[in-house]
Amino acid sequence: MRTNMMILGLALAAGCGTSSGTDAGTTTDAGPTGDTVPGTDGGTHDGAVATDTGNGNGDATATTDTGNGNGDATATTDTGAGDGAVTVSDGSTGTTGTLTGTAQNFQDHTGLGGLTVTTCAATDVSCATPLATATTTTGTGAFTITYPLTAGAFNGYFQFTGGSGASQVTPTRTFLTLTGATSTQTFSLVPLAVFTGLSSLFPGVQFDSTHGAVTFAVQTAAGAAISGADVAASPSAGTPFYIASGLPSETATQTDSSGEGGFFSTAPGNYTFTAASADGGTIGSEMSSVRGGYITAFTIFGM
Repeated sequence: MRTNMMILGLALAAGCGTSSGTDAGTTTDAGPTGDTVPGTDGGTHDGAVATDTGNGNGDATATTDTGNGNGDATATTDTGAGDGAVTVSDGSTGTTGTLTGTAQNFQDHTGLGGLTVTTCAATDVSCATPLATATTTTGTGAFTITYPLTAGAFNGYFQFTGGSGASQVTPTRTFLTLTGATSTQTFSLVPLAVFTGLSSLFPGVQFDSTHGAVTFAVQTAAGAAISGADVAASPSAGTPFYIASGLPSETATQTDSSGEGGFFSTAPGNYTFTAASADGGTIGSEMSSVRGGYITAFTIFGM
């Protein structure tokens, strides 16, 4: 805010009557330039004003100024063009967005209550520095959490841990790209008891601090599942599987109508997962980290 220092002069007029007691101009002169002690002033050159609704060009101090504020030395509130600090948005309605979500069992779609949900940066593999205050799902699996926006978008993951009994979830990191200030998402998660049972069907599966698992969905840009996709990992990401008739199969070689699959016994690290069509053409690819003892979930979108 620029400061415009104004030095104000008072012109003192002297009367010319034959008797000093009869000069009416000295104390009651109605003219604005001849007042010895003016009672009111139009506000153009006030030294201090509590409220100024004009342009504020000459104000030394203005508590409230609704004009352009060009000359205000101090303005508590200024709605004009002369503000010294302006917050510029990133193209959305704010610098954070709000996700309204539901955590549900991937099989029967019942809500998973008591889970801890955390917003994490894509590069923060262990979510050591959460990007927002963690929240807990209700008995129906519902929750609300915030996420930061950079250039109007969020690129990171939501981490799900905890729960008890049938609602205890296999620790999961779900990567998403969100645009705009609000989003509604449903997260299909694997209860720990179910995952333990499934992994026991595949000898040699490792799931601990040294190995995790990967689940993916291959979809069009509009969100439709893509069947017949073969997904390869670079470097090798463990044992591949595809969902066939609702269950993971190590013998299937491509996605079915669900467009889903994954990898078991995946060592922690960074990978590129590429989906190819039956004729060898590339559908799309996704880069992701993997954490031991967690399922890492993401979507590979068609180009």
